Amino acid sequence: KDGIAVDILESLQETHFVRISFVMPVSDEGLKSIKSSARTKVSLLRRVADLYQITGFDTVTVTQVPRRDTPFVQQQISADFVTITFKDQFVSRGDMFYFQRSFLNSWVYEGKRLSFNGIRTNTKVIRHGDHAIRSGIISEDTKLTFRSRSARIIWLVQMSSEMWDFASPYKAVGNQKNKEPS
Repeated sequence: KDGIAVDILESLQETHFVRISFVMPVSDEGLKSIKSSARTKVSLLRRVADLYQITGFDTVTVTQVPRRDTPFVQQQISADFVTITFKDQFVSRGDMFYFQRSFLNSWVYEGKRLSFNGIRTNTKVIRHGDHAIRSGIISEDTKLTFRSRSARIIWLVQMSSEMWDFASPYKAVGNQKNKEPS
């Protein structure tokens, strides 16, 4: 199946300008408004449109994935690793577990703000396999990495003026030799 998708993409790129595509879940109510013969407006968040370099009035193709192909598609678009940052909060291991459970089968993108039970986070890095990706779905197999921005350490080194002045011990000895004994 991977080879077929790559071949189709390469043949499309020969004749059309194709940008990176993405898959996101759409509710059944959202699909009701799309008719096969009519031109339909698709609204995206500005942040998502900027992430994929989609401008206003761009032509997009919306394709419904058949239910029988859903497991395969979810495997291909699921995120393997997601790095999430938070600050000025205490997050226990139990909170992390429930946080991940609450966002199962949710679509995330770089920079998305996630909030659960008072925990406010930002999505930073999303990886699938060996590649960094811009968006993906959090699945059962997704590993979430929580990074606290509050735990940064800043070292302050204070130096006195005596530490900057260099006095050679040999000069002091040399000055004593030149003196005549009294």
